[in-house]
Amino acid sequence: MNIAEQIIFLTVIYYTDNNLVKLNNIIKKKIKSIKLIKVKNTFIKKKYCKLQKNKQIKNVQIKNLYNTIEIEKNSLAKLKHKEKKIQEEKEYKAFILEIKNKKQNIIKYENKILQKMEDINILNVQIKNKKNIIYNFIRKINHPTIKQKFYKTKNKYKNLIHYKKKQLKSLNISTKKKYIKIFNQRKKQAFAYLINNICQICMQYIPSELAQKIGMYRNIEQCPSCNRFLLINLKILTKRIFLDIFNV
Repeated sequence: MNIAEQIIFLTVIYYTDNNLVKLNNIIKKKIKSIKLIKVKNTFIKKKYCKLQKNKQIKNVQIKNLYNTIEIEKNSLAKLKHKEKKIQEEKEYKAFILEIKNKKQNIIKYENKILQKMEDINILNVQIKNKKNIIYNFIRKINHPTIKQKFYKTKNKYKNLIHYKKKQLKSLNISTKKKYIKIFNQRKKQAFAYLINNICQICMQYIPSELAQKIGMYRNIEQCPSCNRFLLINLKILTKRIFLDIFNV
């Protein structure tokens, strides 16, 4: 394989790497989004459980208040029965006052029950809302379209990895080794465009002789500063090669 062909393959690999980075970012965002939904769902579930617990407490309190009212009513009934037997005026006045207090207590407890019932109605609305949120979260995570898009992106990513391996096989062994080394050392950026004799990654000036060689496809050159493969900025031409010749 001559130098020009190798440079074309390297250009194809460059675009493949760019697409892989984009797809990888999309996959990461999707995973992050799903994790965030799951965290939110867990938080809402905790709130939901807390509301249910509060509702149970309110129901127990209402039950206790009803029991207290029953006791107060029984006590009032006994006092009314006793009222007939009391004759002395002072004792009678105190007795009437006790009956009045009992009645007031019953009214107070009944008002408390009404308040608790209102609280329970509010809790029921909140519980219903939380239930709907939980349902929507689960539906969002398990929605077929979202799942399909996610798996489609993952498959596209796998296919590109497979395609890249094929392209790497087409390179000379020494060029392939260099590429893998640079790719691993330079955060998966093995290429840099050369514009006006300046490397567009490290922004270092490249000598004119070296730039001329790259422009004439005489040799596969690397940036003296960042060590990346240097490509001439012919995006339209290289995209055509990438799309038409290699049919990707």
